[in-house]
Amino acid sequence: MVYIGDSISEGVGAKEWSQRPPVALQDSLRSLHPISAAQGAGYAAAVTFTGLPTPGLKVVIGEMTPVDFWSDNPFGLGSKAVMVDSGTSLTYDFSGTQVRLWYGWLPDGTTADGEVRVDQGPWQPIATDPTPGSGQFWESQVLAPGDHQLELRGTSDTVPTILEGFEVFGSDQDRSAGVHVYDSAHSAYFADKFTGSSTTNGARMWQVIDRIAPVLTVVNLGANDPAWGLSAQQTVAAIEKIVARADLASAGRPHSVLLVVNYTPIKEDPAYAERWQAVREALLSLELDNVATLDLQAWWPELGPGEPQGVMLEEDYPLHPNAQGHALQLSAIMTALMSPSADGR
Repeated sequence: MVYIGDSISEGVGAKEWSQRPPVALQDSLRSLHPISAAQGAGYAAAVTFTGLPTPGLKVVIGEMTPVDFWSDNPFGLGSKAVMVDSGTSLTYDFSGTQVRLWYGWLPDGTTADGEVRVDQGPWQPIATDPTPGSGQFWESQVLAPGDHQLELRGTSDTVPTILEGFEVFGSDQDRSAGVHVYDSAHSAYFADKFTGSSTTNGARMWQVIDRIAPVLTVVNLGANDPAWGLSAQQTVAAIEKIVARADLASAGRPHSVLLVVNYTPIKEDPAYAERWQAVREALLSLELDNVATLDLQAWWPELGPGEPQGVMLEEDYPLHPNAQGHALQLSAIMTALMSPSADGR
């Protein structure tokens, strides 16, 4: 599944990696839907907006440069990616039987120079798919179960390796039946950023999602839209495009969308609340095939200036959940996913 959202879904306010919504949702779903074989760590972005370190990732020499997510050509799910140049090397410690390294190519089709190896084996070129953009990955051979280390090094001073994320499998069954939640939440984005048109920052995100072909997409967007001056009608139109694009990415597999309509954040702008209410009402009245709607406000305490209610990060203008708020958000989503349909299934 894919988790699409803004900073509320990205994990601003989470103190630990495991509290971030996509990660916590993956762990919860794995507990609910276990498989007989081992599951690996699943998908992990190379870098997060909040600066929490991806478990197992360490820079050995040099430094990683975050890709500017405001640029016209961001990479990866949620455009969270880093550039690795010559003179920079890093390691990624993982436990499982196979690892993927998701990478991107520059917009002009220039190869993403870089080399990779596992457990001190021979170095191999990372770039094997000459398609510009995102949605490519290097994959290791099947490994013995246990702890391993992947190494990545840049090989060019002018053409960086675009590192987007890692994915770890614990077994063959994990590849086909294990729960994998792909993190496509990105801070500061409004809904239109994710529609997938060639002019939006989220266009390359869909190149990755097309490779995944998810069966479930969670969408929690819209809270930023009034702050950017977008109308409720514009937000709804963007959400409709996202749903249609997610259906296309599913490649014919049965696919559903959980549309999360957010609680009401408190902004310093007094007109924000009225504009957001219009967005909320429009999203709650939206009816689309294969789309279920979760009203997060029904789970949330009433917020006001200086009223964080124990679940919010900020005090004067509570906007982002804290660790307790992220746990509450997870409970709401898990309840929605576990709820039976009208025919009892």
